[in-house]
Amino acid sequence: MRAPRAVRDLEAGVASGRFPVADRTVAVAALGGSLLALIELRFTEPDLDGEEAASNLAEMLPRMLGAAPDEVHDVTRPPLPDLG
Repeated sequence: MRAPRAVRDLEAGVASGRFPVADRTVAVAALGGSLLALIELRFTEPDLDGEEAASNLAEMLPRMLGAAPDEVHDVTRPPLPDLG
């Protein structure tokens, strides 16, 4: 299985109990396939808001792996820091 960082993060989620996946290899393939689909979508839909789509995908992927929706939202969409 490739994608060592994805595997590392998936393993951490499994160890914490957040991702109750039965097959880690299939889970990594699903994550990678979702990312490739988003890239394809950006090329075929030029008016798509890429930042919003990426944020939506970042929230969907942990949920796909079994993480609690309220926890995922809090982790993937924190308030942005005030840089002013």
